[in-house]
Amino acid sequence: MSSNTGRAYGTLISYTKDDDSKIGDIFTVSKRNRDALKFPAWAPAWDPKEDHKFEHLKPFRHIDRGLFGDPTFKSLREDNKDVTFRKVSPKLGLEVDGIQLSTLSNKQKDDLALLVETVGVVAFRNQDFKLQDFDKIKDWARYYEVTLIII
Repeated sequence: MSSNTGRAYGTLISYTKDDDSKIGDIFTVSKRNRDALKFPAWAPAWDPKEDHKFEHLKPFRHIDRGLFGDPTFKSLREDNKDVTFRKVSPKLGLEVDGIQLSTLSNKQKDDLALLVETVGVVAFRNQDFKLQDFDKIKDWARYYEVTLIII
């Protein structure tokens, strides 16, 4: 894990006040740090003119997509024989490889919701969300009626 590449886990890329940490009126990490990132489009950025406090959520009707899921999770396995489910620990959850979340059908998304409700924490390996724009990711999350995504 080299700290000078910005590509390894544990590397600290943070904001420092210098000439390169502003693009127009938007603050971000320095050009040197952006250049070191594998996905510079995901570098933190903020507009100091925006108010960053959140309003309280208004009551809304939620549909639990897990209620529509199949407890055998058949749809998550049927099209791909290379899917692996590995218990991380007896209480923590699963690590899943071989499923691309961005391409799931609605039925598979329902099974995914039930899987997460059943085991609690699920880590998915090798996802392509980092290659997609934020609007596409938000559209994917709207299936679950999620309007706030924390990354």
